[in-house]
Amino acid sequence: MVRSAKDAFYFPHDSNAKDDPKIVMLMEQLGLEGYGIFWVLIEVLRDQPEYRYPMALTSALARRFCTTKEKVEIVITGYSLFEVDGDNFFLSPSLCRRMLFIDDKRKKLAEAGRKGREKQLIGPPPGQAQATPGQEKKRKEKESKEKESKEGGVGEDDKKIFSKPSVADISAYCQERANKVDPDSFFNFYESKNWMVGKNKMANWKAAVHTWERKAGASQKKSCDLCRYWQEGNCRDRSEAQRKKCTAYQEAL
Repeated sequence: MVRSAKDAFYFPHDSNAKDDPKIVMLMEQLGLEGYGIFWVLIEVLRDQPEYRYPMALTSALARRFCTTKEKVEIVITGYSLFEVDGDNFFLSPSLCRRMLFIDDKRKKLAEAGRKGREKQLIGPPPGQAQATPGQEKKRKEKESKEKESKEGGVGEDDKKIFSKPSVADISAYCQERANKVDPDSFFNFYESKNWMVGKNKMANWKAAVHTWERKAGASQKKSCDLCRYWQEGNCRDRSEAQRKKCTAYQEAL
C-alpha cells in the first residue's frame, strides 16, 4: 500500500513525550541519539500499512539513518516503548491507538462522500422530480415567508380561533410594528361591523392591521404628491375641471 504525500503531512506527537519515564531512561542511557532513533522508528511505523515493521530489516534502518543495528534493537526491545508480535514485526501500541481513531474518522468521511455521490448519480426516488435551481429558490422563499408570517403573528394557529382584541392590544401591536395605524380608529371600524370582513367573520386581526399599514402608506404617499403639486402652483396651468379637482384634494388633506 503506497501512502500519499498528504498522509505524511499529519502526525500526532505529544509535546511532552520527552517527559515519559520510559523516554527519560532511554535518554539517560543513549542520550539524544536514542531519542532520535525512537522518533525515526515511530515515523517509519506511521508510513506502514498496518503500522508495523519487520525486525529483520532493522540493520537496513540503521545504515540508512547512520546508527548501529544494536542501538536500534535496544530502543525497540529495551524500554517497553515497542512490542514485537509473533510474526517478528515490531509496533508501537501508542501509535496504533492514535491511528485507529484517525483511520476510523477517515473511513466515515469517505463513506459519507460515497453515499453523496451515489445519491447524485441515482437521482430522486421514482415519481419525485429533481428540483431545478429555480424551483429550489422558490421553495426557500416560500419557507422564509411562512416563517416571517408566523413570527409576525399571522400563523395558522391564529386563523383557527378569533379573539377580539382590545384597543390596548391593537396599540401594542402597532407600536411593535412601528406603523401609522390609529388603534382607536381600527377598533371602532371593525367593532361597528361586528368584526366582519365582507360576509365572513374576521379570522385574524393582526393580518387586518397589515392591510391598514399598506393602505396608510399608499394614502400618505398620494397626499404628499398632491400637496407638493398644489404648493408648486401647477393647478393654475390646468383646466377649470382640474383646478376644482385639486381644490377638492387640498380640502381633503
